[in-house]
Amino acid sequence: MSITIKVLDYTVNNYGIIVGPGKFSGELYFVPYLWEQALEDGDFSPGRGTTLKVAKEDVERFAHVPESWPKLAVGQKYTLWEDAQGFVYCEETNV
Repeated sequence: MSITIKVLDYTVNNYGIIVGPGKFSGELYFVPYLWEQALEDGDFSPGRGTTLKVAKEDVERFAHVPESWPKLAVGQKYTLWEDAQGFVYCEETNV
């Protein structure tokens, strides 16, 4: 059975993946939030990615998501970047 719910104004499937058109399509539900954090952090410029470390507040923000979805954990690091067409990508990193 497939379900979709809204998270941060994005439609998300039962795997925690954003569906539908848009710059975050195909990414996990927390990527738009991390993207905003990257932009606010100031250590970001278009054309080059940035790495963020997940804080306790980030984990608490998404404590309500379904158990089956991937979870953020304190200390995890994610690299985010935007391509030339404006799509945003995110991957967990050990850097």
